[in-house]
Amino acid sequence: RIVTVILALNKDDTKKKPNSAHKTFVEAGQWVVRNNNCQGCHIIEDRGGDILSNFVAMEYGPPNLNTEGAKVQPGWLLSFFDNPTTIRPNLLVRMPSFELGDEKWNNLIKYFQYWDGQTTPYEGDYIPQKNNVGYRAGIKLHEMGACNNCHYYGTTKPLQTPQTWAPNMALTKERLRPDWVMEWLRDPQKIMPGTKMPKPYIPAPEELTSSDASEIFGTEIMKLSGDDDSMLRGLTDYVYTIPGKVDISSEIAT
Repeated sequence: RIVTVILALNKDDTKKKPNSAHKTFVEAGQWVVRNNNCQGCHIIEDRGGDILSNFVAMEYGPPNLNTEGAKVQPGWLLSFFDNPTTIRPNLLVRMPSFELGDEKWNNLIKYFQYWDGQTTPYEGDYIPQKNNVGYRAGIKLHEMGACNNCHYYGTTKPLQTPQTWAPNMALTKERLRPDWVMEWLRDPQKIMPGTKMPKPYIPAPEELTSSDASEIFGTEIMKLSGDDDSMLRGLTDYVYTIPGKVDISSEIAT
């Protein structure tokens, strides 16, 4: 009986332990990446992007997928995989279509999410807080940033030349997660080194004490007393209210 018990215990010890959800999703997604040579175009896990050597600057090639899981709303990403549309109007290449099916696409999406620590599968629509000081300050920060120099606003073209064109601001509310947007606005270079996106100008507390501060920054920004988080949240909230057509692929093609 003692021998039987020992053998049974040894047998249990040799059983393969089940993978954690994190490991399972990551491995399934990595298989999709390898099998479809995604890293031939994209930088994923700080590797790949060989095609980028063919471009004068990285900004004209396929995007770096750093933080993709924390960045993009999964429902939108699935629809994009099924029907790729124009995101960055200045690109010289476009995402091809792959007939992988929902299972493999979802494996890829979950991989991105779990890799970036974003384990909530889906989230409700973000509701901007439009009736507070932060939102009104965000309107002023947006105005100061002259975002329309580079960004589309629905079908309204940017003011500068096509080489500088950036994603459609009206698409933000459907495509991006607000927490990621706020951190992106805080420091674009930290998230995506080499990006052409400038850091929005957020006045420091000492700048708001000058005699002409109210005239320069407006009363709503003054009320926030240099609180970075409140200003960035207000700017994020404003961005999520920008109206306009979200798919401008046909406009870019012409």
